Amino acid sequence: MTVKPYIVHGYVRDAAGKPIEGASVWADNTLLYDSNLLGVTDASGYYKLELPSLATTWRMGGEYSRQADGRTYRFDLVPEVDQPFAGNTGAVRNMTWKNDVGYLFVYPDFSSFDGDNLPMVELKDLEMTLIPVSSALDSGAGKTIVKRIGRMEYEGLGIDKIPLGRYKATIRWMPQGLEPMPQLIRVEGEGDFAESVEFDFSEKRGYLDDDYMMEFEVQYP
Repeated sequence: MTVKPYIVHGYVRDAAGKPIEGASVWADNTLLYDSNLLGVTDASGYYKLELPSLATTWRMGGEYSRQADGRTYRFDLVPEVDQPFAGNTGAVRNMTWKNDVGYLFVYPDFSSFDGDNLPMVELKDLEMTLIPVSSALDSGAGKTIVKRIGRMEYEGLGIDKIPLGRYKATIRWMPQGLEPMPQLIRVEGEGDFAESVEFDFSEKRGYLDDDYMMEFEVQYP
């Protein structure tokens, strides 16, 4: 693609290279507050914004929304070249939608034990099974997932990079040398502990503001 003065353009695609239609893109004026230029990608994933003749620089950003399971999923789009550019130079800024996965955090619940009778449990000995109920974004959900709890790329223990969708989760304790033992589970702070729990990924928040997540508590019967 050709760089043209006072023009920023490019394509928005998914991780497989398919075009994303209807993604919102914007050019953020780094000099003047709240003076963004807005655009939307066409069927080929292409967008083009004409910049005013101002002595300023611009940064690109975007958002992609999908409706699924009665809710709206929103994803931030980051340019492949995430650097400001001068308006009189123009730029090509392609974007890729990649973050169509979620993160599951798992915490122990010892509220039913007194301080002198805590079980000798390590979270890495827990195995979670996720049975898909629906596939939100056709992003790989649809197959049963069985994984051990481990350290994720974020701080904390759990399972990362799970395709977004609705799942039924069960969990069992698998200490070395012993028979697997089913455990009780619930979404953190919600309802009673049970042998399984059905869940959707929650909205982004905190240090996961670019990703979806869910938090669970495990009780040892």
